Amino acid sequence: MQIRNARQGPLAGDGCIQWEADGRTLRCLSVNEQARSLGFPRERWLGDERFLSCTVFAPDRELFLAGCRAAARGARIQERCRARSADGRTSWTELVLEHERLGRTRCLRGRMMKPPLGGSVTQGVSPFIVAHFDRELRHLYVNRGVEEITGLPVSSFIGRTNEELGMPSRLVRHWHEELRRVFQREEGRWFEFEFPLRDECEPKGPALFLAHLEPVFDSRGHVLSVRSEAYRHCATRRPRPFARASPPPIAHQRLTGCALLARLHGSLGLATSGDDVLRALRQCVGSGLGDWCDVDLLENGVLRRTATFRVPDLEPPGESPTPMARRVALTGVPERLSGLSEQVAATLAPDETRLSELRYAGLLDCMAVPVRLGGRILGVLTFATREPAVRFDPDTLVLAESVSGFVAWALEADRLRHAEHASRTRAMEAQRFLADSSAALASSLEPEQTFQVLVRLCVPGLASMAVLLGSPEEGPPGVLSMAHAEPELEPLLARAFHHFHASPAHPLHEVLRTGWPRIIPATDEPGFWTGNEDPEWCHVRQRLAPRSVMLVPISSRQRVTHVLVLGSSERVYTQDDRTFAREFATHAATALDNARLYHEAREAVALRDEFLGIAGHELRTPLTALKLGLQNLARQAEALGQRERLAKWLTICQRQGERLGRLVNDLLDVGRLTSGSLALVCQEMELPVLVEEVVGRLRPELEQAGCRVVLALESPLTGYWDRSRLEQVLTNLLSNAAKYGKGWPIEIRASALPGDRVCVSVRDEGIGITPEDQARIFGRFERAVSERHYGGLGLGLWISQRLVLQLGGHISVRSEPGKGATFTVELPRRVTVVERGDCRGQTSSWPG
Repeated sequence: MQIRNARQGPLAGDGCIQWEADGRTLRCLSVNEQARSLGFPRERWLGDERFLSCTVFAPDRELFLAGCRAAARGARIQERCRARSADGRTSWTELVLEHERLGRTRCLRGRMMKPPLGGSVTQGVSPFIVAHFDRELRHLYVNRGVEEITGLPVSSFIGRTNEELGMPSRLVRHWHEELRRVFQREEGRWFEFEFPLRDECEPKGPALFLAHLEPVFDSRGHVLSVRSEAYRHCATRRPRPFARASPPPIAHQRLTGCALLARLHGSLGLATSGDDVLRALRQCVGSGLGDWCDVDLLENGVLRRTATFRVPDLEPPGESPTPMARRVALTGVPERLSGLSEQVAATLAPDETRLSELRYAGLLDCMAVPVRLGGRILGVLTFATREPAVRFDPDTLVLAESVSGFVAWALEADRLRHAEHASRTRAMEAQRFLADSSAALASSLEPEQTFQVLVRLCVPGLASMAVLLGSPEEGPPGVLSMAHAEPELEPLLARAFHHFHASPAHPLHEVLRTGWPRIIPATDEPGFWTGNEDPEWCHVRQRLAPRSVMLVPISSRQRVTHVLVLGSSERVYTQDDRTFAREFATHAATALDNARLYHEAREAVALRDEFLGIAGHELRTPLTALKLGLQNLARQAEALGQRERLAKWLTICQRQGERLGRLVNDLLDVGRLTSGSLALVCQEMELPVLVEEVVGRLRPELEQAGCRVVLALESPLTGYWDRSRLEQVLTNLLSNAAKYGKGWPIEIRASALPGDRVCVSVRDEGIGITPEDQARIFGRFERAVSERHYGGLGLGLWISQRLVLQLGGHISVRSEPGKGATFTVELPRRVTVVERGDCRGQTSSWPG
């Protein structure tokens, strides 16, 4: 693109920066040499497409872009904004934007020049006093001019305020007022003041000064300090009273309505919280809407003071909304009052104590506009002015309504952000609560403990008090468990439900019938919730003071089995609480079902064990008679000489009777082992002797199976065990080896182990056991083979394992399919005899 030379205007030689830019893209087309005064080279101006807007300070950039858009449509714009230099400093400049057409190209011509000083009194004159002030109004820097005026050394000013230096009180109040204005408005200001000179310098009285205050910004756009330049006034007139500043017309110029809304819109667009919204609104104070603003917002239907802005902030803000704000909040109609200061003060004073303060403030005009969003009023903005140059007319009222519309939009956006954040937080807390409650409810399967855990989980997160009612098939609901946030009130809660009974019209019956939760506003319907006129019940209910009650049904097997009564003394339940309570009820129903099934299973097991015990005893009686009959028959056959003829059948009957006796004993042992009532009688014995006795007793069965027994027994192996129970274990292992290793030899080993232990192993070469079956063969009624080919109840190994564990030992198996199996029993040599004849191993290191 061809670059043309910039036109030299009348101010080009006086530090005026002139540029021309494309009206559509704002790309700079030409710029004069004065552009170097900002510290940027001309190539940077012409090379970067977005550089032009970057020369404007960020807070004023929206105002600059709005002015460019208006100038591109043909308007002539003249505004004040802050220019940014290459070193990060900012300074106020007068900006003039004009539209120009060059051929078919729409261009913008702009001029940026330093604002003129307050008048001819300061042109070409160096400041007499130069000072810097921080936000606490303390001196950061002063030049030597203060020594000539005050007679105090420069070092005494640093870090002190004018008040701490002992300056005249009226002068201190005047300076502090003007400095606060600059810090809050973020723009320069001119004012006049007089200072009593020392007698040797000026014997004729105080001298008149003209001061200029200019804010100094940091890199983030915040006012860091204020620089002041004071000029000696040569005029003979005296200034007006110190209560009012006398800024020159240009310094006192306010932002126009469009510029104010543009700046506010830009600031609200960057707002991420309610504080940011109020901070953006604060910029309007002193920028066309007076120097006084109160923000009152509605909270739960009550108008409350949210923020107060004063320029300067001399008087403490009130804490109550003004009568005008209350009227506007009720009617929704804006109000404006222009009149005497006494009338304005009476309109804004919330009470008599504030009336005198408002009278002293000297307010001239006031107005209040509703913060409205659609048909809903969010609050009220109240503005007031104390300067004659800023008066409220109907156009100002319209501007204030526009500002309130922007504020309403920003507050609603902030409310939605908070609501979304609160919703996400509630959802996360709900998920965490449900996860924790599920873990807590799964920690116990006892019904009574589950009931107590259920109500404890609800307090105090969901309710102040929680009561679980059981719903039987017939009859009224009964109290199963209860809890209160204050443990000392739990007896009172128990009394309350002892006296409480649900009338036929009570919502509890509706919940039981429909299965839907119900919220009861207890404070709205006190008589409905009591159900009777019992004075003691009424007294108890007043002590508990529930604000809201929620009935949550817990369903199982297609009917309501329990009702959870939640009461809160702090808040009123909402539909969100109702939805969450239903989700919690689903988890509670699962836990209660598990507890119920566990309880029913335990009852069923108890009934089964009781049945097995009774059946075993009933079977043992005829079995004993059968054994006696066979023995008597054998004696008679021998006496009659028929022994050889009947020997075969007598042997078969006796063997089957013994087998049936072992099965009956196994059934009885199942009940004893399950209930923990099996008693061990321990005595000193030799293990090899016991093994030989078992082999000898089972020799007929082993010979019938074709199994040759090989014994490898160390001797002596003395120990302290229950002889009959250890014999039962060896019998079960040897019988299994003969059953599943039929026709193959069986090897039995007994040896001593380190640590005062012994080991017995029974090895067969039968069908073997798969790895999958090895993990379950020690279970009750478990079998690794089909019952069609091998008999038995599947209790032998389970009983053997339980007996070995009671003897303080351990039983294990090693096997491969087709290569037989080896069962190993390890026992401590001595078992401690405890009360009721129980025996337990001295060592607790045994697994299982």
